[in-house]
Amino acid sequence: MFNNAHLSVLLHEQAKVYGNREAMMYQDFGGKEWKSYTWNEVSEKVKIVSNALLCQGVKVQENIGIYSQNSTQMLFSDFGAWGIRAVTIPLYATSSEQQIEFIINDAKIRLLFVGEQLQYDRAFRVMPLCPTLEKIIIYDNNVKRDEKDTVSIYFDEFMAQAASLPHQQEVEAHYAQANEDELANILYTSGTTGNSKGVMLTHGQYNNALKANAECVPIDENDRTINFLPFAHIFEKAWSILNLTVGATLIVNTDPREIQQSMRETQPTCMSAVPRFWEKVYSGVMEKIETSSPMKQKLFKNALKIGRKHNIEYVSKGLKPPFMLHMQYEMMNKLVFELVRKQLGLSNQHLFPTAGATIAPHIEEFVHSIGINMVKGYGLTESLATVSCDHLGKPYTVGSVGRPVGCGLQIKISEEGEILLKGKSITPGYYNREDLNKESYDEVWVIARRRERLEELEGSVSAKIRAVPLDLTKSEAYDELKALLEAEKPEVKTLVNASGFGVFEKFENIQLSQQLSMIDLNDKALVAVTYIVLPYLKRGSEVYQIGSLSSFQPVPYITTYG
Repeated sequence: MFNNAHLSVLLHEQAKVYGNREAMMYQDFGGKEWKSYTWNEVSEKVKIVSNALLCQGVKVQENIGIYSQNSTQMLFSDFGAWGIRAVTIPLYATSSEQQIEFIINDAKIRLLFVGEQLQYDRAFRVMPLCPTLEKIIIYDNNVKRDEKDTVSIYFDEFMAQAASLPHQQEVEAHYAQANEDELANILYTSGTTGNSKGVMLTHGQYNNALKANAECVPIDENDRTINFLPFAHIFEKAWSILNLTVGATLIVNTDPREIQQSMRETQPTCMSAVPRFWEKVYSGVMEKIETSSPMKQKLFKNALKIGRKHNIEYVSKGLKPPFMLHMQYEMMNKLVFELVRKQLGLSNQHLFPTAGATIAPHIEEFVHSIGINMVKGYGLTESLATVSCDHLGKPYTVGSVGRPVGCGLQIKISEEGEILLKGKSITPGYYNREDLNKESYDEVWVIARRRERLEELEGSVSAKIRAVPLDLTKSEAYDELKALLEAEKPEVKTLVNASGFGVFEKFENIQLSQQLSMIDLNDKALVAVTYIVLPYLKRGSEVYQIGSLSSFQPVPYITTYG
């Protein structure tokens, strides 16, 4: 059953449901034996991480770096940090020294978790160039620390200092205070056209995106999902968390080069992938067939033909295959396709979300023809992964990216052919990049008393303007503004509050009643408009209050607002 609990408590809530059932499978760094954690053990590990981070003085919404390949420790660090309302910033395990230096400095990271020797060596070398970086915490006990290193500790040591949960009462206070507006992650994009951009992802985005995906991707507690893509990628991160929300078992594959061997050993039901993975599968299968006997080649080609006709010409279009075709397919599935899937480690296959690049039609048709449920999708880091995807059990089109997900995501195509997205799963912006964030206004509302001046403004600026004629000297205007906001529920990024009026004149020449009206409006409108708009301001929004000097003291010739 889908559990949409806040990420700060998700794993603890799941432990109450699933207890000693298997939650994660993993291998030690460099190891070959598969081990496992129960849900209770995972919950305990995460609590220890939360306590250990408090031992290190981590504050609310502090940025914590994680520079590692996939590992259970990485998951414990993520959820442990969220438990005390900190922000995690995953870095790709292959990131260069230049890349990690930029991210550490841009996000002012103080604590950095690292995986194996490569990540430790690079992190330690850039440490003198990163003024905020104080401590490196090493996941792999086999890492050899530099002889000059006096600041790093191993993850086991980090955990040992909090094994008794010395700050659990404070941790639980954080659980109670956690909210959807706070940041969960900052995910830095690849930076192919310059420095990386840090995409801010809130808990509210996760809440909305997970709910939307749960409605169209039917996974459950019986699934066993292996991780192939890095947790630093939003596709794998969101997909893995989705699996945890339904009680599925995560199979954490640390070395992506060993993925096919890991699949054969663990027999997963699900895995997220990129088209390149399926291209390699296709090439491997076809190469093996081409070196087989003529009889086997003929059998396989005939099986593929039947599989394509059954799954592409009928099933993909929502049509029921003819009885004889269905019987032929079932026979070929038993004789051929089950053997192919077994060689791939997919004897128990359920579904395989695939995105990240264009999928060649012949690859997609091949995967479906041999009975593998590829679920194509499209998404962005900024949209917290999925925008659209195939919905299992519904018609799909080869070459498309499926149907839009739900939960209020709005999709439009601009005149220039760009995909425009709006909704609760969309990023509030880029970290430390106000130059980019300021470009992302959908609409500017301008409130003023004189309708004709507002209409002039609409045609004189390039931004999309909405004129809202209201006379804020009248109390009913505030009711109208409140009703408009309640009806449209906009996400307000910036409030510029300059309500008021004034007169250029000697102070003593302005009547007292007029002075008091100016003060009343200049002060009251600032407070009232801010109060009314406040529920629609999100974390990171800005408010500019422009008050009148004359509201506070009489100044000759400056009795005006501005």
